[in-house]
Amino acid sequence: MLAAILGTYGASVYWREGLSLSHYDAKAHLVVARRILDSIAPSWEQIGAVWLPLPHVLNALPVQIDWMYRTGASAIAISIASFAITVACISAIVRASNGTRTGAILAAALFALNPNVLYLQSTPMTEPLLFALSSLVVLYLTQWAMADDLKIRKAVGWTIVLACLTRYEAWPIVGVAMALAAIVKWRRGPQQARIAQTHSHGLDVAREIAKLAMYPALTVLFFMGMSYASTGAWFVTGGFYVPDPTLQGQLGAVWEAIRSGVVSLAGSTLTDAAEMCAALLLLFAVTRQKWSVMVMPIALLASIALPIYAFHSGHPFRIRYEVPLILGAAACVGTAVSMLRLAAPVAALPLLFFVVQEAPPFNRASPVI
Repeated sequence: MLAAILGTYGASVYWREGLSLSHYDAKAHLVVARRILDSIAPSWEQIGAVWLPLPHVLNALPVQIDWMYRTGASAIAISIASFAITVACISAIVRASNGTRTGAILAAALFALNPNVLYLQSTPMTEPLLFALSSLVVLYLTQWAMADDLKIRKAVGWTIVLACLTRYEAWPIVGVAMALAAIVKWRRGPQQARIAQTHSHGLDVAREIAKLAMYPALTVLFFMGMSYASTGAWFVTGGFYVPDPTLQGQLGAVWEAIRSGVVSLAGSTLTDAAEMCAALLLLFAVTRQKWSVMVMPIALLASIALPIYAFHSGHPFRIRYEVPLILGAAACVGTAVSMLRLAAPVAALPLLFFVVQEAPPFNRASPVI
């Protein structure tokens, strides 16, 4: 509820300043949604094949109203709702990962107060919907990994479908989250009273994950079929940008550029803390069975796969592609700080202070703006 209030206020700030549709992609997303039913050749093929379809399908009917189309109001409302869901999910992920209330609040605050996140949730951009659905997927899989029941609910699969139809960053997040959840579930097996044999438990976990994997696999095949039907190409990887040789084929330079981008977006304090906390969570998850679930927030950092692939392939550097990493960084830091238990507030308060000082909310100089 607090996140929804903050998001609505943030959207009003940028609305009054005339920045809601400043990004060319913000206008383009509205155009794609509108042209599905209102264009020279109205058709589902107007959805296109470069951007994933869900955000445009959600807005296809609202933007037929001229005011909604020219202001992006309906898409902004979806972004605000997505922002609120994300904040709720990120705190729930920390709690589900054996985290404390302090760690959950810290993770939510680190994400929600970032000026670039606040700006994107005030626009028709597709990142907020990605944040909501991918964090919901990780939350569902974390809860499954900690539950005694082996069966995965269908709601998890359909949430994965929606995430995979929103932005490409969701694809690696879903894959890593499924793999980590399976490992955590398998490692917890011997502790469950109703499991007789570790070997059979491992096979049961593998079967459940294999069934769940059908959801993203069929979703990707569906999108590729739609792409071929509308463009004649199974998967469009070029033609929509001019290759930039600055980072092309240079993995080391790509990594440094991405890290520098995160520092610009969130500050060096959060970036350094996230690197240390992710390594710490991985270490404790491997060495201590009862804390293995603490590895789950790392799945949100898998969004780094997209900028690595894009920049390595010659796509021009885009600072916006690093924003999803703030979500993973906040979740990892909140979970790691929770390990301090009663002493967690002692670390959380100064950490939050320094992060907000380096990247204050509504900062007009924030990189995305």
